[in-house]
Amino acid sequence: MIVNRKMDLPEYQGEMDDICINKCKEAVRIVKGPVLIEDTCLCFNALGGLPGTHF
Repeated sequence: MIVNRKMDLPEYQGEMDDICINKCKEAVRIVKGPVLIEDTCLCFNALGGLPGTHF
């Protein structure tokens, strides 16, 4: 069974893979079980890759 649970996780900066890994680790620590997270990274070529994963 999948249960939706809203929680405030830190907004990590860095490479997308590292951000997702760190968010997963923090969510697992809070939930004390398996998790599925969602994180969106927007990058626009016309803006030189901004906003990207870090400002």
